[in-house]
Amino acid sequence: MEHEITANLTPAPPAGATQIVHSSWHHFGWQRKVDLSTVLKPVNELMTVGYEGLTPAEFFDLLQRCKVSMIVDVRELPISRRAGFAKAALAAGLERHGIKYIHMAALGCPRNVRHAYRDGGDWAQYTRRFKAYLETQSPALEELSGLIAREKCCLLCFEEDYNFCHRSFVAERVASFMDAALRVFHLTGPVEGRVVRHELAAA
Repeated sequence: MEHEITANLTPAPPAGATQIVHSSWHHFGWQRKVDLSTVLKPVNELMTVGYEGLTPAEFFDLLQRCKVSMIVDVRELPISRRAGFAKAALAAGLERHGIKYIHMAALGCPRNVRHAYRDGGDWAQYTRRFKAYLETQSPALEELSGLIAREKCCLLCFEEDYNFCHRSFVAERVASFMDAALRVFHLTGPVEGRVVRHELAAA
């Protein structure tokens, strides 16, 4: 339901534990799930976006409204048939709007994992395989955590619905590399009618 705020009243984690809060902003409303134990603690923010269905003008407007200062492109191959979203064109467009760009191929989903999901549609398998791959990418996650601490970062991929995009797993995993709590805002999605069952999302 849009414009609804729900509070997660779970006990505070042990000292030193990293906390993560997920939020979803979509269409012209927003949804948030807030862990109240983070309210008085230092918090870093990370956004994610999928450009599916957006024109370049709509995309840049969304980023500027959300005060994004850096796009972190987590597509393994930053190519696109959509005008304005291939690496060179995207970086140039972002620069014109005062937004930095970095491509982190190491945080993209490997070709074999993508193609297995394309052919079989097994989201549980995709989830397990990508999360296993992500465990081998500590240097890239460490680099990303540093960027998040300095910039208003937004992870970029194609898929509008973050529930069906690896960028959500990257956002989840980088939280443990942060010195402060991490609040994640999804600027696009979820897509109406698409539901992720818990058993399909399990690693």
